Amino acid sequence: MVLHTDSPVEVVARLRRLPPAFSDALIFLMEWRGITVEVLAELAQTSVRTIQRLRTGQVCPTLKRAVAVCVALGLPFALALEMMRKADPYPCSEDYLAYLELLPKMYRLGMDMFQFNDALVEYGAAPIGQND
Repeated sequence: MVLHTDSPVEVVARLRRLPPAFSDALIFLMEWRGITVEVLAELAQTSVRTIQRLRTGQVCPTLKRAVAVCVALGLPFALALEMMRKADPYPCSEDYLAYLELLPKMYRLGMDMFQFNDALVEYGAAPIGQND
């Protein structure tokens, strides 16, 4: 994963322009990061088809899929939180609390999905896998 150093001004600008639908927001953020469907699928440890279906709105974005995308895109916490809200506006689980703890660390440390999953396991949460 690339360690991003996005300025607060840039993050706020992205937040203000973030489309309301998860699918449109995903496209917007992929364009911002300059990342292809194929690369995102690899980084998120999911299939190209899943990413394509998320982009077109053909599949509902689960909280785990949203987190995998956020990690793969190296999103700052504020943007990651918005993407998680688009996937599940009312999350209530132990895994969700682990995501809230780990996403800022992921961004700061430049974790990839393997490192993020290792950290999830340490927190007692389920890792995010190919079938999520």
